Amino acid sequence: MSEARPWKLSTLPPTFALAAFACLSPAFAADAQRQIDRALPVRPNLVVELHNLAGNVTVAAASGSEVRVAATVHAAAGSSAEAERLAGLLSVTYEQVGDHWVVKAVYPLDESRKYCYPRAAQTESLPWFLEWLDIGNSNFKYADHEVRVVSQPGGGALTLYADFRVEVPAGVGVKVKDGIGLIDSTGVHGAQNLDIATGAVQVQDSEGAVAVDTGSGDVRIVRQKGDVQVDTGSGDVHLEQVAAAKIDVDTGSGDIEMRESSGALNCDTGSGDIVGSGLTLGSAIYADTGSGDVTLAGDFSAVDKIAIDTGSGDVTLEATPATAAPQVRMAVSTGSGEITLDLPASRVTHSSHGDIRAEIGKATGTAEISTGSGDVTLRGKG
Repeated sequence: MSEARPWKLSTLPPTFALAAFACLSPAFAADAQRQIDRALPVRPNLVVELHNLAGNVTVAAASGSEVRVAATVHAAAGSSAEAERLAGLLSVTYEQVGDHWVVKAVYPLDESRKYCYPRAAQTESLPWFLEWLDIGNSNFKYADHEVRVVSQPGGGALTLYADFRVEVPAGVGVKVKDGIGLIDSTGVHGAQNLDIATGAVQVQDSEGAVAVDTGSGDVRIVRQKGDVQVDTGSGDVHLEQVAAAKIDVDTGSGDIEMRESSGALNCDTGSGDIVGSGLTLGSAIYADTGSGDVTLAGDFSAVDKIAIDTGSGDVTLEATPATAAPQVRMAVSTGSGEITLDLPASRVTHSSHGDIRAEIGKATGTAEISTGSGDVTLRGKG
């Protein structure tokens, strides 16, 4: 991919440059913050459920017998008094519903259905003096109302949002539903359900089942013990040192990358590569990509079911070591491409153009690999 050409004011038309300089002054002259903290008692089977429209959510491990929830409310306006007033309009409620502590950020939806959540500095693609050009916005349903969140102030939008930090002892489950921002979870020992409409999700050093859903945003899970389920409409998924019985990943558009992980795989991407290295694979491998390569390397000795399909892309399975190949009856087909079978104890039972039937080892399982356009390679290493 070519490097993005930097913006230079000298290359802009004169009227455009004047407009840019006219917007150098900040949209608001004052901002305000308000802190809302609460401790909640822990009880058996407790799940902390957090709802927020806009802002980052940090989830962390805690000791003791309390859940701690800290909300930092941010507001900006044309004057200090107005910024303070806006900050006071956002409240946080706590309600016990069955085994759940339900925590909700309550926005002044009667006053406005349009809010500004400023873009994070690390995601800016324009220089600071052209930030006003960004007109991105997202629409959400929040608290039974249709709400719009924009990234730049003006147009009647209230600059008002809340960042949350939730600290949970071991055994407490977490459920987060955020509209836009970032979810970052570290060290949690309990089931997690993390849902964000627009934004990235990061999970690390955790134990317990993890389910992540993002409408648009990347997902990164590192050093995780427990099953993983990821669903993203658009975004890359990176898994590293995941020890699970099952890994289930579905992305409408994006790459799926797995390193040093274990479990049965069910991976689907509409457009993107599926890549895995240093894997210890479970009993089944399902991989489907509309356009992209499938490349998996590791120990296949426990696998008894393989189903791989790609509309356009190469398929490469590499047993490491070579003796860790799957023991399967294999059917391989490609509409346009070469088929290479280089595994120990493999026997070809049928071969024709673009089609091979083979048995590997004891051939107790089944494997079907198909690509509309691309090469298929099955080999051993070491």
